[in-house]
Amino acid sequence: MDIISREEAIKQSLKFYFTGTPCKRGHIAKRYAKGRTCFECVRHLRKQGIKAKKDRIEAALLKKQARNTAIANGQKTYHTNDYCAKCATNARYTSNNKCVACEKKYSHQYRKNSPQHIKKYNTQYYQENKSVFQELSKNYREKNRAKLIKQCSDYYYSHQKEAAIYAKQWKNNNIDRYKKQNKHYRRTHLEQHAFSQRRYKARKRKAYGSHSIEDWLWLCEKFDFRCLCCGKQGKLTEDHIRSLFCGGSDYIENIQPLCQSCNSRKHTKTISYIPIDTFLLFPSMREKASA
Repeated sequence: MDIISREEAIKQSLKFYFTGTPCKRGHIAKRYAKGRTCFECVRHLRKQGIKAKKDRIEAALLKKQARNTAIANGQKTYHTNDYCAKCATNARYTSNNKCVACEKKYSHQYRKNSPQHIKKYNTQYYQENKSVFQELSKNYREKNRAKLIKQCSDYYYSHQKEAAIYAKQWKNNNIDRYKKQNKHYRRTHLEQHAFSQRRYKARKRKAYGSHSIEDWLWLCEKFDFRCLCCGKQGKLTEDHIRSLFCGGSDYIENIQPLCQSCNSRKHTKTISYIPIDTFLLFPSMREKASA
């Protein structure tokens, strides 16, 4: 190529000029008259740019494919070869395509700095979707009934004082609702309510021992739900063989099923109507015997 200066190339309206001297990268090639840039350098950079663009496109396609696969499988996150510039992790959310670690860090910082705003938003969201939350809560309670009962029982026995204080406060703050629930429970659980009243009476008289409703029902079933005094079949009451007034216990061994009239007639006398040859092994006694 003939040597021609830049000024001459501009005067002749040429696109390139050639000096014969190498560029800073060592290319002895023509140069652009407008920007004095080496032609070989520009071509090399263009090749690198095209390759980088292809790599970016391939990475974007792989990223999109991984995200679509995660969405199809119902996953909340997915992993790519595109690492985050801030935290150098490759886990991202399928919903917004953002870095998991950075989003968690930002959310934690936001919750820490704006607790009132978060509380207000949660309250508003719950009110707008109350029926959905109630349905989810109902389904969870039905599926995990045994687990929730065990959790409540464990918490109650390990925090009896706190539970009693909370129950008292709740009762005082919701007296109308408490009365309504209590009334409904008494109507739908007649046997359990009557049993709890008898237990309360025994505790009030400071009687020692206790028995379960299963023991009482088993005892009634053992004698075919008949009064042991008159033999009539009907509604039975718990009669203490040795009355609580005379110092009798509330253990099931001191209980016999009598009708209301026979129970009232017996009063505080110590009379056992259970046949002497009858062997009674109550459910609670069986558990102790097997242990």
